[in-house]
Amino acid sequence: MDRVKNIRSLITFIRPDSSVDQATVIKSAVTRITEAFSLETDVFVYERMEYNGGSLFATFKAEIPPDQRESPLENTKFINRNARTNTLYTINALNRICLLEIGREDKNHPINWSRYRNKIVMLRNSPNGDRELVEHDIRLISRFNYETGVESIYQKEERG
Repeated sequence: MDRVKNIRSLITFIRPDSSVDQATVIKSAVTRITEAFSLETDVFVYERMEYNGGSLFATFKAEIPPDQRESPLENTKFINRNARTNTLYTINALNRICLLEIGREDKNHPINWSRYRNKIVMLRNSPNGDRELVEHDIRLISRFNYETGVESIYQKEERG
């Protein structure tokens, strides 16, 4: 009998390195991802806008052992995506959205995903110690083919 694969979506936050250019930083991060995981999709690199001048992260799908609760790669966590609106979110953020909208967590509550179009939605620690919902605009900047390693670059949009 064939084994069922446990495929999960992950996000790796890419740390900047002022000693090298951005392309080198991205390629180094993608190399670490491909060495740490059995990939099932291409690696997509995004820029998180309006956050300390923009920061980078990569998303991908990989086979994960069913009993594995954490990622083996630093700065990497499980993520979910609403493909229709290109919204990336954590389960904790989804639960917080429900709590804010209806006062409780409810897995059947319909979320208006268009409100979060082209965003990443997560929780972060606030100065008073609470976990607060944050959302940032995102933009796809490159894609690495998981079989060949070939990169496709997306044009930067001019911002007014």
